[in-house]
Amino acid sequence: MKLTDRQKKILSGVVEKYISTGEPVGSKVICQDLNVSSATVRNDMAVLTSEGFLEQTHTSSGRIPSSEGIKFYINNLMGRYDISDKDRQGLSARLSEIEGEPKDVLKRAAGILSELTGMTAIASTPFDSRAVIKKAELVPLSAHSALVVVMMSTGVVKTELCRSDTEIDMNAGRLFYSVVNSRFVGHMISDISVADIQSISLSLGDRVFQMTPFLSSVVELSKKATVSDMIVEGKEKLLNFGDLSANVTELIDVLANSNKMATYFNNQKEQTKVYIGSENFNPAFLNTAMIISKYSINSRQSGVIGVIGPVRLDYSRMIPAVKYLTSRVSDVLTESVSD
Repeated sequence: MKLTDRQKKILSGVVEKYISTGEPVGSKVICQDLNVSSATVRNDMAVLTSEGFLEQTHTSSGRIPSSEGIKFYINNLMGRYDISDKDRQGLSARLSEIEGEPKDVLKRAAGILSELTGMTAIASTPFDSRAVIKKAELVPLSAHSALVVVMMSTGVVKTELCRSDTEIDMNAGRLFYSVVNSRFVGHMISDISVADIQSISLSLGDRVFQMTPFLSSVVELSKKATVSDMIVEGKEKLLNFGDLSANVTELIDVLANSNKMATYFNNQKEQTKVYIGSENFNPAFLNTAMIISKYSINSRQSGVIGVIGPVRLDYSRMIPAVKYLTSRVSDVLTESVSD
């Protein structure tokens, strides 16, 4: 159905009033803004309800917007706002101060986003099916123990403590780097087969029993580095919204075990997407909305950043904030990987 200009204005009015108050919106409130009769507004509201843009609650004659109505408002009616220069400068300054591997950057960025919006913020660590091993290091800690460190092209770093029955001398270190640089660095973990590992083992001679744990650690750490984790900041902010009080404990429990969310959102095709109500990945989030935006590292989409809150989010303010922060995080992560 194609909405008339008046119906669009009525839908905008209902959405904006509902976002502001959280209460059903009656025709009298809307007709005051449009300078038309209450009967005319009621008729148009009835049409919008029958077409699925509005819903009528059992406790009131007023209407609230449906998920479809809010989506139509966002895509077609909402004013296009941008983040203020002050907030833009503040975010850029705070993000530029962040150092460390991607997980540290994303955790801090999610914290900043949560502070800025008053919402729960999420971020997934980088995922790239074509990521390669950028470097691996063997850091001796004692005569019989060493830390294996692996960095991927996404900037993700993983470490593991390994022990050896024989002394880890300079020759062991030289052999480790020779094998890693010739057989692992620059390769995707999916390219390293069992046959490759067996071939490498055969070439190690009398060092095979000492080197195998270190090289196996490189492989296992590389596999772990390609699995995306979900970072959640500001879970307690969900407690601030009466709209979510009925199942807020369930929401927090789902967020506490949120790695499935990373897989779900990393498959998002759109650069920025709003999920409302039943569109969300889990039934526990039926009364919530999420704004999720994808960040990139070296122009390759790598993960997501977003906010979670009640359906009546201030979308005109939240969407630009999420988009801008995501853009800046892309810059920061790309720069850190290039160093």
